[in-house]
Parts: sequence; C-alpha cells; structure tokens
Amino acid sequence: MKEMKKIALAAVVMIMVTISSVSADDAFLWGAFNDVDGNYVGGVVSTVSNIYEDTTMAFGVYVLYFPAGTYTITGTAKGYKEQVYQLTVSEDETCKLDFIFEAE
Repeated sequence: MKEMKKIALAAVVMIMVTISSVSADDAFLWGAFNDVDGNYVGGVVSTVSNIYEDTTMAFGVYVLYFPAGTYTITGTAKGYKEQVYQLTVSEDETCKLDFIFEAE
C-alpha cells in the first residue's frame, strides 16, 4: 500500500510538471493504461496520424497535450486489443481518459 502511494504521488508530480510547461490554450489529456484485472500496462497513446503521442510511464500513466479540437485517440499495448476513442476538447480543458485493455 505504501508503494502505491509513492507511485500515485510520483504520477501527480509528473502531471503537474507537464501542465506547467503547456501553452495556456492547449487541452490537457491524461489517464492510465490498465488491464481488465486492474494491473498497469505499458503502451502508447496517440492521436490520428500520431501527430501527438506519449508513451506510458512505468506505472501505466500517460500525459498528452494538444490544441483544442476533435481527435481520434488510440491506445495500444503489446498483447492487448487496440482501443480507439473520439474526443473533443476545448482550450484550457483538462480531460481524463483511462484505457482498460483486454488481452488479444
């Protein structure tokens, strides 16, 4: 339990550092990659054409920021089925999108 608190705190710190370096007009997207049993999964989250992309951190959390608009967000992880979502974000908006992966 103590280790989970440290991981969660590290995730929050990394997210806050990323937010502070983002343009004021950018939308901010973050979330976690987990399998159906709640275990962290390493992978990649990206928008259509991989214009904006991020690799998950060691504990399955990703951070992505981009201009406001409508995007196709894709989550991929080795050994799991790809997940695709449509997302519309406004300027200065913060969104959370968690991916729950099923094995292939």
